[in-house]
Amino acid sequence: MIESHDKALDKLKQLAVGCRAYAKAHGDMLPPSTRDLKPYLPTSVTSDHSFDLGEYDLFASGKLTDIQDPAEVRLIQHTRPSSPNSKCLVAFVDGHVEALPGGWTHRENKCGTDVRYLVAACVEYADKHDDSLPQSLDDLTPDLGPLLAKGHSFSVNDYELVTSGRFSSIKDRCKSAVLRRKHLLPGGIRIVGFADIHAEIVHETWTFRK
Repeated sequence: MIESHDKALDKLKQLAVGCRAYAKAHGDMLPPSTRDLKPYLPTSVTSDHSFDLGEYDLFASGKLTDIQDPAEVRLIQHTRPSSPNSKCLVAFVDGHVEALPGGWTHRENKCGTDVRYLVAACVEYADKHDDSLPQSLDDLTPDLGPLLAKGHSFSVNDYELVTSGRFSSIKDRCKSAVLRRKHLLPGGIRIVGFADIHAEIVHETWTFRK
């Protein structure tokens, strides 16, 4: 049975309230995982047999009062949809909820596009250089020309490589990171590009598989 939008929205709002209740009881610290929220949720949520905390991702961490821009920092969201064209509900630290296409904000989507372009350029570089990935993103300048000519603008200085060597030696391309955005976005998240040319949002504690 597919859950109604209003019901899913209410649950996510209750989870956001539960996060703040947890922080109030734990020296302003946000919960380390969604499982820790259960004692702080109303029975109307926990008694629902279809409800599963494992279906939600917690993004914000640390002290609640240390978060400078609560309206921009994602707190918790339903598991990211499989399709970029679908939407998922995201609760932000200030308590408001948005339905975001593919679970990405506009800024995150721009960074994700940049990352995919750069990974594609890395693959093209390897194809031209005996299967070797670039040693530096500066090596990509000739391959980025056609992209920049189409009006797409970004700075390679905002990104960094996290792997090197032969492209063909990467066995599990959908799980192997090639590059990432250097600086964290609000909420301690980072955009990472993978060898199969897809991008993901990961938390700062995510471990890179090279």
